[in-house]
Parts: sequence; C-alpha cells; structure tokens
Amino acid sequence: MQEFNFTLLAAYFQVTFQDAAVAHMVEEIEWNEEQLDTLNYTSEHTLVLTTVRDHTVPVSVLLYEEKPALALEQYDHVVECGLTMHSNTAVLYGVIDALADRRRIPLAAGLYGVWLCYQNLNSIDEFGLEGEDCYTILLWKENTRLPKRILKQALPT
Repeated sequence: MQEFNFTLLAAYFQVTFQDAAVAHMVEEIEWNEEQLDTLNYTSEHTLVLTTVRDHTVPVSVLLYEEKPALALEQYDHVVECGLTMHSNTAVLYGVIDALADRRRIPLAAGLYGVWLCYQNLNSIDEFGLEGEDCYTILLWKENTRLPKRILKQALPT
C-alpha cells in the first residue's frame, strides 16, 4: 500500500481528484440531488468530494494492489465508484489551486475501484471553520468499472 497525505484548501466545499490527462479541462458540474446526497460528483476520469468546511482539510490517498478490507465503522460516509486513468499521474487539488500547485500522485493507467471515505463530519464548530473532518480516497486496480453506490450514508448535522 502507498499512502499520500495532504492538506488542501477546500474552497467552495470541494476537493478534486482526477487523471492528469484531463486536468487542464474545466468540467462544469451541475450538482443534482443524487450528487448532493452522496457528497460527491463522479465522471469517467474525475472525482469531486464535497467537504463540510470551506476551509483547509486533510485528504489522504491510499493505493492498493488489490481490493482491501474496508472497516465501515471508521467512517461516517462511504461511496464506492470507479475511475479510469489514461495517464500515469493523478492530480489532487482545491478549486482555486493553480495548475502548478496541484498535488501529483503516480497512478498507473487503467481501471480503478474507489472508496470515497468521510470521517468526523459532525465535528465542525458553529462557525464552520474548525473541525476534525477528514477525507480518504482508497483506490485499487479493477477489471471493470464499478457503478456508484453508497456503502454508508451519514450526512453532517
């Protein structure tokens, strides 16, 4: 397993993880009820996590050779989905990060299974600035693209 840990400014309550091959394209997102309920937006090459703070948040990316065991009890909210990589690099960034400031992660081309995991969503203070919320993206190689489904639903209060 490889682990990458970052602290990102989640401006507009968003953090994006995507194939570097398409990172120069602006993907206009029209949020719908399903995306708001699952706290994310997914497309073939892009994952956008909705955060509960418009502030700096910790984000971890964990890469596995094969599908790992998932301890659902560790998380408040978990969504399973798929991701297609054409390049050998993924980028992780906040909405207002410049192209040069995006975090680069080596990730071989191919299909991946993904778990988007959210923790401590109810730890946010009354002003929405301080909290212990954190976000983890777990990836493993897959033979087919996984459909999006909620494994654990918990919305912040």
